[in-house]
Amino acid sequence: MLLLLAACNTAAPAPPPLPQFTAVPSGVLESMCVRLHDEGIASTVDLVRTSRPLVTRQSLQALAELAFKPRVDGALVEAAVATNATALPLGKSESCAWHPVGAASPRSADTMTLEVSAPFAAPFRRGGTGVLARLSLGGESATWYWIPLANQNGAWVAGHATPLALHQ
Repeated sequence: MLLLLAACNTAAPAPPPLPQFTAVPSGVLESMCVRLHDEGIASTVDLVRTSRPLVTRQSLQALAELAFKPRVDGALVEAAVATNATALPLGKSESCAWHPVGAASPRSADTMTLEVSAPFAAPFRRGGTGVLARLSLGGESATWYWIPLANQNGAWVAGHATPLALHQ
């Protein structure tokens, strides 16, 4: 009985619930704009206007590898995948020459396209809220990024876009 009580006392408390976002914070696009400039991409990029269902088991595995976490909680994975259910509008960003397109718009073979997920809690990192971004050329040869979000005085601030080792 004493061992059971000790185990209950040492169990990690449940993470706080993810706030309900009504839009993807504009800092996400600012972070990707900086990343694109760093990588020498100066042309206009097609930007899908709403969040996309990028949170999958494969993308979460790549994110876990980035954080050197070999195991993830299955229930938290399911909660993260569920963030794909509702498409959110993207915040405004004037830093890059974005060309807004619809999710079902045809893709040009010579145009870069940026898609962004809805914010979600990383299933292995306490307080690790962020978004996934997928940059592709004509829908092919995608590069994936993790963009962490932090709540600072009620405003969501985006960190640096970090590439993931994900080939999907």
